[in-house]
Amino acid sequence: LKTIPLNETLKKLELSYIALEEDYKEMFLDVACIMKGWRKDDAIKALECCGFHARNGLRVLEQKSLITSYYDIFDKYKYVGMHDHLEEMGRNIVRRSHPDNPHKHTRLWIYEEIKNVLANDLVRIDFY
Repeated sequence: LKTIPLNETLKKLELSYIALEEDYKEMFLDVACIMKGWRKDDAIKALECCGFHARNGLRVLEQKSLITSYYDIFDKYKYVGMHDHLEEMGRNIVRRSHPDNPHKHTRLWIYEEIKNVLANDLVRIDFY
C-alpha cells in the first residue's frame, strides 16, 4: 500500500464495495462515515433501528475484510474497526454524489458541516 498511490489503491478497494448487495453497501458506508470505533453492540442496535439485519450484515462485511471486530484491552466489549484506506474510500463514495453540497450527503461526519447544516436548516429528510 505504501508504494501504490492512494487514488489507485482506493479504486482497487472500491471493487469490493461495488460487488456488495445494497443493504451491505449502506451498512459499510454507515461504519465508514459514523460507526468506526463504536461498540459492536451499539452499532448493531443503530443499524437494526434503520431496518437492517445488522448481525448478518456486519458478519458479511467482516468476511469480505471490509471491517474488523476487536476487543479493547481495557474492557470486555467488542468494537467495530476498519482500515483507514477503507474508511477514506467510504467517505469519498458519500462525498462524490454532491462534492460541494454537504447538506445533500447521505451521511455527515465533519463537525463544521454538521453545525452548518443544522444551523442553516438545510436538513433534508427522506421518509421511506
